[in-house]
Amino acid sequence: MVAFSPTTLIETVLMAMPCPDTLGACTVQTIFDRQQHQYLVVVAGWHGQHRIHQCLVHIAYHDERVWIHCDHTIHGIPRSLIAAGIPATRILQVFPLANLRMP
Repeated sequence: MVAFSPTTLIETVLMAMPCPDTLGACTVQTIFDRQQHQYLVVVAGWHGQHRIHQCLVHIAYHDERVWIHCDHTIHGIPRSLIAAGIPATRILQVFPLANLRMP
């Protein structure tokens, strides 16, 4: 059995993210900085005449932990990371009100 690195699992989870239905003509864009282990998902596009550009998820990987700096997903990104094989003990939510979304 091949064990995948946490960064590979993070990238796999983020690349599979769907675009939220309510945002009109938007796309989900993944931005990965593999040297500094920073991972972003941005929603960009248009909703009528309004420009949409929002960070949906921001994750950093350091000290053998997954640091979630931003999570604007409906169900919370930790669930997807845990389902992908990252132990819950290695996931930290470092944004305000994080305790409301723990898996």
